[in-house]
Amino acid sequence: MFPPPTTNNVKHAIDPVTLLLIGSAIAGGAGAAQIGHGIGQRKKAKAELERLSKSAPDLNAPITTPAEYFQAYKDAYNQDVMNRQLQSIRTGLS
Repeated sequence: MFPPPTTNNVKHAIDPVTLLLIGSAIAGGAGAAQIGHGIGQRKKAKAELERLSKSAPDLNAPITTPAEYFQAYKDAYNQDVMNRQLQSIRTGLS
């Protein structure tokens, strides 16, 4: 009724231990690439945070009303926009 069981005549092309080592090396390489990418992103984020903190309004200034704070914030934003435009111009000229 059922065919007789056959012996396993299939040979592995690559030893399972070798496959494990290859897979581990690939995973390690991917992990190293992610570390490198994370370091690059950290540098970009740190530079952006410094840029934002420089463009923030001075909270030590004598601000007594919300309108004065808004004006200080607007001035700081305008300065940041101007600095970005100057940086873009410098990048385009170089």
